[in-house]
Amino acid sequence: MRRFPVALVLMSCVALSSLQARTISNPTKNPYQQALIRLNPEKPLHPGVHAVTATRNGEEIPAQVEQTEEGGWIWVAVDLAPGEQAEYQATAKKGLSSGSLVIREGNSLILKNDLLRLRVPASWKPGSPLPAPIQAYQPKGAEWSGAATWLQHPEATGLTTTVDGGPLFAQVTLRYEFGDHWAECKIRLPPGKPYAWIQSRHSMRPGDGWRLELCDNQSEAQGLLRRWYSGPFKGAPAQESFDLTPGFTRLGDTVVHLQPRWTQSYDEAWSYGVSNGPIYSGALVLRAGLWRWPHDNTPAARVREGGGWTALDLPTWRGARSWLLLAGDAALADQVPAIARRENVLNADKLTNQYRLPFAGDQKKWIGGVDFFSNQTNPTGMMRQQNRRRLKDSLGGKTTNSLHALYEAQAFFDPDWYGYMEHGWSPINPNFHTDFIKGGIALTAQLRNHPEFPYLRDLAEEALRRDIDYAITLPGGAGQECPGYQRHAMKIWNSMAPLCAKHLGFDPRKWPRYVEGARFQARVSPPEGSGRKFHPAGDTHPGGGNPLDWAKSFGVNEDPKSWSSEELPGFGAVLRQRPGTNTETFVSFKAGPNRGHFHGDQLSIHWVTFGRSLAVDHHASYKPRPGQEHMHNRLSFTAGDFEFANMDGHERLIAFKRNNLGDVAVGEVSSGRLRKVKKLPPEDWDVEFPQIVLDEELRYRRTLILLKGSPELLVMLDEFSGPELSATWNLHVTGNQAKREGDWINFGVAQAFVPAEAGESYEAFPWEHENGGLERTVAGRITRKGTQGQFLSVLLPGNQRLDMSWKDGVLDLGERGKLHIAQDGSVQLRVDGKSEWLLQAQDIDLNRSQGEVGLFIPDVGYPFGPVPQWLIDQRADTLLKQ
Repeated sequence: MRRFPVALVLMSCVALSSLQARTISNPTKNPYQQALIRLNPEKPLHPGVHAVTATRNGEEIPAQVEQTEEGGWIWVAVDLAPGEQAEYQATAKKGLSSGSLVIREGNSLILKNDLLRLRVPASWKPGSPLPAPIQAYQPKGAEWSGAATWLQHPEATGLTTTVDGGPLFAQVTLRYEFGDHWAECKIRLPPGKPYAWIQSRHSMRPGDGWRLELCDNQSEAQGLLRRWYSGPFKGAPAQESFDLTPGFTRLGDTVVHLQPRWTQSYDEAWSYGVSNGPIYSGALVLRAGLWRWPHDNTPAARVREGGGWTALDLPTWRGARSWLLLAGDAALADQVPAIARRENVLNADKLTNQYRLPFAGDQKKWIGGVDFFSNQTNPTGMMRQQNRRRLKDSLGGKTTNSLHALYEAQAFFDPDWYGYMEHGWSPINPNFHTDFIKGGIALTAQLRNHPEFPYLRDLAEEALRRDIDYAITLPGGAGQECPGYQRHAMKIWNSMAPLCAKHLGFDPRKWPRYVEGARFQARVSPPEGSGRKFHPAGDTHPGGGNPLDWAKSFGVNEDPKSWSSEELPGFGAVLRQRPGTNTETFVSFKAGPNRGHFHGDQLSIHWVTFGRSLAVDHHASYKPRPGQEHMHNRLSFTAGDFEFANMDGHERLIAFKRNNLGDVAVGEVSSGRLRKVKKLPPEDWDVEFPQIVLDEELRYRRTLILLKGSPELLVMLDEFSGPELSATWNLHVTGNQAKREGDWINFGVAQAFVPAEAGESYEAFPWEHENGGLERTVAGRITRKGTQGQFLSVLLPGNQRLDMSWKDGVLDLGERGKLHIAQDGSVQLRVDGKSEWLLQAQDIDLNRSQGEVGLFIPDVGYPFGPVPQWLIDQRADTLLKQ
């Protein structure tokens, strides 16, 4: 059971037949002013209780019952100075709560407080246009503004409106029905605030959503936003002002997307608004813990040519979203950071009901709150150094009982700060999340003498288990991250493990994923000379020592001579011959959907034999980063005026078989678009456009066969189908030539048999870099056009060649026999009149498990397209699916 937030841990419903009392304190440095707090967070009221009376230190105050699916919550508006506390009591009363904070005007409802009014639909008649959730808003002393409309939705079948009219706050819940689809929007106008809370949840179709205009035909209006980053690795900027025309950011008529959690993306912001003379209106996204499928729920801020207009597009595909609509005088724009802190970091209901902060009357230093909305959240910045110091202090025996440490430890585990992966948040990089939670774990150890330590200890263990569960795949130990970044996270786990074992009552070094992660690093390591090196896939930095010695530091001893070809779910497969010897052959096949810091390598191979890397996955890492698919040993595709493009997508291993004659692995990747890329590295970082949306899905399947015997042959059959496009076979070899000689390509250090076809084109493609040592390759590139096609290739090391031919699915190898690859994907070897199945059609399974691991949601730097449904079905937990 998830222990945080405690508000989700519900007890049985109760009726207030007797007085219910609650002492509430303000542990912050700022006053609580009309702060909404629940009095009954763990025991919701019986649904039959609709009204209560409440007192503060014996004096009657307004109170309100909110009816929810869980029961009824009693809300009071709290006024407390820093460090002050008061006694609140509530009991049931007959009838309904009085108040007129929601009034009806025609076919609309008006929500109001002293500073703001909102107009929302009261009902809807089939056949008439479907009203959007917010029709208009009116700041105090101003005219009605805004307009809203649905951009796309299925045929509507109903609209239900539920009103909570007061006396404390105005609230309306709108439930839209679309047959098998639905959307719900709860709009709350709190007392004395120039903003409304809008919490949405929905289950509709991709592309569905509604638009809220913030201004129209106002030439003097200025846009205002606060981004997480101003550019690549440039840190968080202050508020930016711009004209409401396209081109302010690189997204064209989209200015930014709004996301309530720190990110490296400079195309995402946490507040956006428009200043029109004396009036400011805008949006502030917050409370990441209330979002589900968050990356599908980011509002998009739009502008258009000519200026004077801006709007928010709010998707309603799936999941949930929480944000504030702000509207008031121009000074409100400068108050946005303070509002963000008050409602997200120091939300009074959260601190009272989700945190454990015992009141201490003599406490002189009240908490100021962690600044979620600044670069302080960046796990690779100052926080990394701070958390290293916290860990060092904890290992050195430091203890504390301070209120601030107690608050800060819980903040690290708060889903509103960094977000939980099981809610659909990307960890940015899995190792970023590891760096982040280290602070909370270290502080928990320092609080081991505090009365709340048992509760904190459970939060710390849960956080580390969540981190490892979403980072390491079972079986096999493959990381969600590429090998280099996986090692970074594991190094942090290793640094925390002694502290966890000594002070927190658990030892992650005994957890299966911890051990298997280290084993994976050894087993995926290619031979190099007389030793081994770390696998270079993705952004794995060159060098790094001996993988076998590294694994030993985690208690894992591996003997390469005991290895054989194996499937590594999430990563793909490794095909081997004579492992642990000077004549070892190693072929890794990136055919699994783990994509953290991988790039462009779906279905790519890395081929090493006799201690020499031949067809390589470039070890360039960031300098320069080869994110282009044509820079990897696989097919790449282009169409239209895109000379070079990536199809992206999430690949999967759909078959794997071992045989004494040959080992076979089959992988597949598909995509509905192509994304334009540069010819040479470095790629443009975090680029998702321009794109070509394909008329039909592009499918690419590779069958990889390591045919044993003398000489040993590496056979690949690459097949593609989809719209009319160009497909290019790429092989990057550490030779100094790539000379086409009939059906062969002579790389000097290797030979490739690739039967020629009419109409194809060929080019050599040299490239080199010096990151971690000179790596010089030359690629052979063969391009064919069509709606479907295939490339058969056979690779041999050195100058070896065999007489062979390929026709109608049969590879004739002379005395070595005939290899039959049928249209159903089966592979059969026939030698001297005898047949042996290397792979049968029933061995191919599109639903083959890709490993047990949490679902990794790509964020910044991972433009691979939507996570496919087959992967969601395998890896997403129940909470996220809902």
